Amino acid sequence: MTRPKALLIVLILWAAIYLPGLGSTELKGEEGRRILPAITMLETGNWLVPYVGGKPFLRKPPLMNWLIALSFKATSVRNEWTARLPSALAVLAMAATIVGLSCSPASQPLERRWMSTETALIAATMAMTSFGLLSKARFAGAEIEGVYAPLFGIAITCWLAWWARGASVWLTWTVPFVFLGIGALAKGPLHVLYFYGIVAAVLWATKRWRALFHPAHLAGILLMSGIFAAWAIPYFQTEATSKASKVWKDQLANRVVENRFEWTSYASNVPRGVGDLLPWVLLAPVLVQGVRRSRAQTVTATVGAAIQHEDESRAIFLPVLIASVGMCLVLLLVPGVLPRYVLPLGIPIALAIAVFLPERQRIWVRNAAVALALASIVYGTIGVRWIARHDDLRPLAAQIDAAVAPGAELIVYDPGYQPALFYVQSPYKYAPFLEDIPTGTKFVLARVKDRKKFADKRPDLTVTHEFEHKGGIELLLLQPARLKEA
Repeated sequence: MTRPKALLIVLILWAAIYLPGLGSTELKGEEGRRILPAITMLETGNWLVPYVGGKPFLRKPPLMNWLIALSFKATSVRNEWTARLPSALAVLAMAATIVGLSCSPASQPLERRWMSTETALIAATMAMTSFGLLSKARFAGAEIEGVYAPLFGIAITCWLAWWARGASVWLTWTVPFVFLGIGALAKGPLHVLYFYGIVAAVLWATKRWRALFHPAHLAGILLMSGIFAAWAIPYFQTEATSKASKVWKDQLANRVVENRFEWTSYASNVPRGVGDLLPWVLLAPVLVQGVRRSRAQTVTATVGAAIQHEDESRAIFLPVLIASVGMCLVLLLVPGVLPRYVLPLGIPIALAIAVFLPERQRIWVRNAAVALALASIVYGTIGVRWIARHDDLRPLAAQIDAAVAPGAELIVYDPGYQPALFYVQSPYKYAPFLEDIPTGTKFVLARVKDRKKFADKRPDLTVTHEFEHKGGIELLLLQPARLKEA
């Protein structure tokens, strides 16, 4: 199979799985924390510090906010589809990288230490269709992991491919670090640990530790650090981020020791992590057999080119598989670590599985991928209509719009995280503090917990509407008392 044909198959499969109904469902999970700051960036021109509800959001770097804002700007459309598009495109870029770096059995002997195009197509298929990545890049596509995991996948694929094929040492140690640096702007440096865990396993197996001391490696580290520092240095110099260091330290501490330890959640970590690798984790028994068989086989000169190609590439992927699975299991046993944190490791695991799979199971992978594509098309055309019946954010926003006079500006007081604001059509501005509410304001949206605060400190504003969300009063609309009496 040629690379152009394999890339075309990847494109068709990706479009069938990721695009149908991509923007039909309302925001889920943490999507609003990525989208609302993107809107604020476009409106204020402040791309350095993400803001949620008018206050700095210090828990995550802003890459996901930037990508969503750029998607809104490029398309001139602000909806769920354009918000989730960056994640879908990141997955496509990852799959295209896996296939694009493949080589044919007729390649030079050194190049045959990397996977063939047929194997790369299987690897790309599994990498972009694991349930864990689908949940973050397809069904809740504005989540950070939808970009974070593919960026790591691109970085580790480039390093492994160029290392196995004996490419330029400067290429091998610099380009992957560009993607690691960009990935750090999405969620911090955890993926760097994954990268070095796999690299160390490969270098140990090939007894080439000295490569770590090559100047190209140092250049890669400096390049990665420079990409992150280009944002971080001015970020930490702003007044709005004075508490950022403490927030980041607390975030790191919570990854190691969870403040409120729950046995039920902890016990489900490993099963949930394994579930993220579905459906391809079902191939584990076959994978074990393939590993044993490959270790027992000796490649001879009479072996066919295609078989020899695969046997040579397996020498690289056995340490990749052991390191990836080992890091997954170890980290999932750490209190405070959630399954989504190890989602990037599913990509090198997919690469290794593809190399060790016999032809019969590769056919199963192809059929399963086609079934997923058909299921996604059905979901995008029929399933989303049923899901829309259970919307709660869109109806809440519609109630708010109905209560606000057409064309009037709405002041949103210290809302915290309110994803329903994405759907509010009335023009609004945030007021983080009571003194930020302008005199003469006619409509103020506040949380129900602030009812007493307004009664004590702003008696000129009284509650005129109460909005329910998930079975309870959550938001209030306040107006000047004189308007209410009128």
